[in-house]
Amino acid sequence: MKEVGVRKAMGARKANIFSIFFSEGIIQTGLAFILGTFLCYFFFQGINQIAAVEIFTETLRLPGILLFLLLAFIVVVFLTSTIPFFVFSKFNPNQLVGKRITAGKKGFLTQLFVSFQYGLSIILIIVTISIVRQSNYLKKKSLGITTENIIDISVYRVTDDQKMLLRNLVEEHPGVLDLSLCARNFLNGNSNNYVDNGSGEQILVDRLKVDEKYIETVDLKLIQGKGFTSENLKPGDGSMVVNSSFVRYFGIEDDPIGRSYHFGSTPFTIVGVVDDFFFTDLTKKIKPVMLFTKQNWGNGY
Repeated sequence: MKEVGVRKAMGARKANIFSIFFSEGIIQTGLAFILGTFLCYFFFQGINQIAAVEIFTETLRLPGILLFLLLAFIVVVFLTSTIPFFVFSKFNPNQLVGKRITAGKKGFLTQLFVSFQYGLSIILIIVTISIVRQSNYLKKKSLGITTENIIDISVYRVTDDQKMLLRNLVEEHPGVLDLSLCARNFLNGNSNNYVDNGSGEQILVDRLKVDEKYIETVDLKLIQGKGFTSENLKPGDGSMVVNSSFVRYFGIEDDPIGRSYHFGSTPFTIVGVVDDFFFTDLTKKIKPVMLFTKQNWGNGY
């Protein structure tokens, strides 16, 4: 502040005064960015351990990050340079040198920035708590389906028989415990039909074509009836396994096994019921779903 007062007393122009704050802003902001980068690198592994997750830096886009840092650097330097310049440019040299700057209305800008800093801190604390809660929810929420150590491989432009042959060949690898074929993974779209529940109401049911090993591979919990066997892998088979939501939506909690429903013009009979599992967004309610193995119907594997 005294340096600004001395320079103004010596006849320095506004551009000279601004250059003081601008150079200080560049130096201080640059040092802060360098220090922040080193601290981030130093505490990176510790954050992974505390959060019990692994952050993969390979997925980050370096050009985008550099562009964001550059824009942030410019904004911070601009604010830390222009605001002090406009504040101190209002005072005469005697006030700056003699430290006779009073508060009152002139302290409004300082109070505003202090309030903004506290508000931003509160927002960051709330966001941090929310992120931690969401992370714990995702880690502890039961999906009803096994997701650990599962690899999803999409195979196109081959027949179902060729895919079955590929499955048998891959299954011989000692590192493969289970292997299954299905029309879609549980995150990549869905197929569905409106099905009459027997009382005239049309209910939307998602359907998924699977093989006889799907239920045990993804560890679905079979709560009634039975799953599929190799005998179900034929064009004339009309067996289906449904989830608990299907049973509730159709009002057949007492005796679901053996019930038949038409998907379009094709009849299917319930042979088993599995516990509900998430196959779409976790924020959405689980809908009725049926699994089937019928060949030459619906999407291929």
